[in-house]
Amino acid sequence: GSLASVMSSEDVLTHVEGLLQEGMVRIFHEKPANPTLFLAQWLAERAAKEGAAVGRTAELPTTAPLTAEREKVTAELKAAKAQNVELEEYLDSAISTMLESETALAEAEEAAQQGVRRALAAAQKEVEAAVAAGQQRVEAEVRAVVAQERRVEQTIKVMSKKQSALDMLRGIESEMGLSERPRESVAENGVAPQSEGEG
Repeated sequence: GSLASVMSSEDVLTHVEGLLQEGMVRIFHEKPANPTLFLAQWLAERAAKEGAAVGRTAELPTTAPLTAEREKVTAELKAAKAQNVELEEYLDSAISTMLESETALAEAEEAAQQGVRRALAAAQKEVEAAVAAGQQRVEAEVRAVVAQERRVEQTIKVMSKKQSALDMLRGIESEMGLSERPRESVAENGVAPQSEGEG
């Protein structure tokens, strides 16, 4: 049989790619003036050599190891893709959980801040109410003290007026001699002196 009947289409493609790579290496080393012509001639020579070897299938390299290796690599790639999918799903789940945790943490922090603000507002209201009540008590006490001072001042004024009147009466009595004479008359006669109209 021919080479094409022995090798599969994938093996043929691999074989041709190998020939082309080898030809490019020859072009790189020899640097011909016309690389295309050089590659064509080189491929023709290789084709002649491989054509002479047709029929000696025992000398052809077997492609079974390459096929097995390709299948192994393909299986590994599939497994890697499946593992990558699982990893992506795990990462998505972890990211979602982290976002949910961050959201819950932010909500808890906001709730705590609101609680603190409410507590501060309530405490401030209580302090303001206590201060207002204290101010009212102080103002009431101040008014009571002022009223008491006014009453004391009025009492002092009244007592001062009475004292002045009493001092005036005593002065008059002293000038007119009325303070001693009635006492003497009462002491001698036992009768209070009569006024001129009473005879």
